[in-house]
Amino acid sequence: MNETTNHYLALMREADRATKQQAIEAFKVAAAANITKITVDFSGSGDEGDINEIEYYDGEEITEAPANDDDVKDACHCLLEEFVTIDWYNNDGGGGNLIIDLINFTVISDVYYMDTVTVPTKVHSLNLQKS
Repeated sequence: MNETTNHYLALMREADRATKQQAIEAFKVAAAANITKITVDFSGSGDEGDINEIEYYDGEEITEAPANDDDVKDACHCLLEEFVTIDWYNNDGGGGNLIIDLINFTVISDVYYMDTVTVPTKVHSLNLQKS
């Protein structure tokens, strides 16, 4: 690799670290606003995917989005890139949900993808002549 490529890769690693740190900070701010759990529903197909819905919880009750809602959405995108390793947004697509537990600092993912399979069929001959 040449010097320019190495410099570019170093910048990408630094940007990735900064993005992850921003995500962590967004979740900390949400936790400080009494958000205990965040659920993220996502889906996609045809080379595109996105978050469909984000719900915020205070205990077991759904609550209003925190003031830093846009930052949390960005953080959720970061988690999708980090933790969801199957191809849920290309071809036939897929989707799933993330459960972000801000008390225990855990993420549970339930993800699926769809795959179309073509099964060859037999050719049958019919005798349509009168007997």
